[in-house]
Amino acid sequence: MKKFLLVFFVLASSFLQAFADYIPQSPDSIKHYGIGVVRINKVINIYQEKDENSEIVQKIYWDNYKNYNNLLKIPEYKTFVVFYPKADYAFLSVEDDDTVENEEEESTNWYLVCYDQENKLYGWVKEGESAKFYSWKDFIMFFGRKNGIILFDNGEEKKLYAKPDENSQVVDEWKYAKYIEPWFISGNWLMVKVTDYDNKQKTGYIRWRTEDGKLLLFVKFRN
Repeated sequence: MKKFLLVFFVLASSFLQAFADYIPQSPDSIKHYGIGVVRINKVINIYQEKDENSEIVQKIYWDNYKNYNNLLKIPEYKTFVVFYPKADYAFLSVEDDDTVENEEEESTNWYLVCYDQENKLYGWVKEGESAKFYSWKDFIMFFGRKNGIILFDNGEEKKLYAKPDENSQVVDEWKYAKYIEPWFISGNWLMVKVTDYDNKQKTGYIRWRTEDGKLLLFVKFRN
């Protein structure tokens, strides 16, 4: 194992490449949604089993200067749901979670992450300083309140409804907004405050995901 880790860090320090930011631009940009995302630290091991003594199937290294490397040489756009290192953001999608108890009856959360969106390769990461889990609802609310949100562009006018129902009154329509702030989620609907480029504000509901779980909007990480 020590030899394995030594080889990796030699490669990481010698052959790091600078990659572009990756932020989803449409619902289909995310190949695997799962139950949420894990925000990962600069170096993380992904294990075959829910055990730190099991085989490491993938190891990821990145820094705030867009340098990124991994054992399997998988590009960042196939690995991450979001990769925006300048702001310290790197997220992997989560397929499942589980709780493991050790001999001292201490509980540890483990998450089955997708580390190759295209080929659907999975492994386990341990929650802790290197990995923190967010359900999709918590992800949109927590990071949306910090950064604002943006609706994926489908070429149509966006509609703001008075109630979480497409048959309710349309409060406003717009194509581009200056800022959208999430307030709270009700099922597949999100109550938001929309500020236009004349600084006029309207409050109402928009759909934030489809019935089959695809996102219709995303956190506005890049301003």
